[in-house]
Amino acid sequence: SECYAASMDIEEALNGRYSDDVRIVYQTGGTAEWNEYYGISNSVSQRYVTNNGELELVDEFELCNMGDPNTLADFVSWGVENYPAKRMGLVFWNHGGGSVSGAAFDELHGLDSLDLAEMYQAFDAVWPADKDDPALELIGFDTCLMATVDVAAVFQNFAKYLVASEEVEPANGWLYSSWLGALAEDPAMDGARLGRAICDSYYEDCEAVGTQDQTTLSLTDLRKLTPLLDAYEAFGQEALAAAAEDPAFFAELGRAAAQSENYGGNTREQGFTNMVDMGHLARQTAWLLPSAQSVSDALADCVLYKVGG
Repeated sequence: SECYAASMDIEEALNGRYSDDVRIVYQTGGTAEWNEYYGISNSVSQRYVTNNGELELVDEFELCNMGDPNTLADFVSWGVENYPAKRMGLVFWNHGGGSVSGAAFDELHGLDSLDLAEMYQAFDAVWPADKDDPALELIGFDTCLMATVDVAAVFQNFAKYLVASEEVEPANGWLYSSWLGALAEDPAMDGARLGRAICDSYYEDCEAVGTQDQTTLSLTDLRKLTPLLDAYEAFGQEALAAAAEDPAFFAELGRAAAQSENYGGNTREQGFTNMVDMGHLARQTAWLLPSAQSVSDALADCVLYKVGG
């Protein structure tokens, strides 16, 4: 509610190219104040669809908690029923808190958020979890700190691709006019191509406004995630075995983690997210743990594309 960033992103989306073969559906809520330009209400929850470059109100009901999994499940179920498509995706827009606190913090409900268990609960209520045939083409987080192995593990059951940021996102966020315009030009594109378009347009926009230095965004193929999860598990087991043999091992591992790329603040002044880049940690510990190479290899295989400052 402080800078109307969601309102501006909706306006961005409306200013892009559009196609009769693409529908963008929104559910609004979670903020004390919207920019009134498009008539989005502060007092009720609303659902909109873009239609010929216009924002059309299609549903309105009592203000609900955007951090409640039932709110998410109801929206997804309604969207699938009313706007079926050959390829579907879903984007979370708001603050993100990583693996611990999730995303979609509701200003009107004590900053309640959707944690990962709640996201899983909501999606599983609509589609049975299925890694082999996930329902969605793409899951996106236009939020901070959600490109984590835990987020990927949750959504591998429901989507083919994940687009998210390791680092805190700058306020300009994704450039909706650009990537939605690319989708309008080619509605048949798959999640891999769409994910690249999201990443490239985001970084180009960050360069244009001078926020690129700390920018990250990546595209992950969730169908290739299982080997990474297996390698990561073996990495942890090897570390635990090494620590059992030599109590000094954890001091070495801790130093490697402290020297690895980290995100979201990890100082006394900033607070501690404890979010460390898995690839960098694996490279830092390769001399300690032979299994680190398998982590690096599996990570390189499933992260298809990334941009960064």
